[in-house]
Formats: sequence, structure tokens, C-alpha cells
Amino acid sequence: MYTLRIKNNYKYPVAADSQTIDTSKELEYPKSLGNLIISIPGSGEINLIDIGNSNIIETPLKQTWKVLISYQGNEIVFGYEGEGSLFVEINELGQAVLKSDGEMCRLKIPSFILPNDRKINS
Repeated sequence: MYTLRIKNNYKYPVAADSQTIDTSKELEYPKSLGNLIISIPGSGEINLIDIGNSNIIETPLKQTWKVLISYQGNEIVFGYEGEGSLFVEINELGQAVLKSDGEMCRLKIPSFILPNDRKINS
């Protein structure tokens, strides 16, 4: 599991797990997380999916534990060992600025899977 801190520097409040984060405020989750959606008005949703130690997504990361982060058609994988820590800042333009104590890499994951597809490739 990993911990998460969210800072909102966007012009509007954002929501995470039914909690509102006003402009210039932060929200820190005191417990380890699994899955979460952060809603950003006018920009969409950041979807964090805890994929654990599964190999459903091929990545160059060597860490045991991983979280798939999707936003506006882009994907990032955050990898960590033990207890990971992730910081998400929503900047003035609604972009997600990510920082962590683990490693991160960009991926391109197809939106559709056909019967011939064996595995999700990066």
C-alpha cells in the first residue's frame, strides 16, 4: 500500500473520495491507499488503480508494488517497495504534477483489447 498527499493550486475545488479540496489547500490520507479517483472540474479525473504486484502491465520498473495513474488519456506507473509515498499537485492549469519516493514511468496503454491481444503492452 502507499500513502497519498494532494495539493490543489487549481482555480476550483477538486474532489477525492467524496472529500473536497479547496484552492490552496492540501489533503493527506492518513492510511495506506488502494484505488482512488481525483475529480478536477473542467479537466477530468485522475484514476489511481493499485495493480499490486501483478504483471498485467509490462513496465521497465523493478519495484514489486505498482499503481497505474491515468489522466486525460495519459498513463504513468508508480513503482515502490514496502510503503510508498505519492504526492499529486493540481497546478493552476489543472495539470497533475507528480512526485514520489519510488520510481515512475510513462506508458501508452490501449483503450481497447481485442481477442488476439495477449497482454497489455507499454
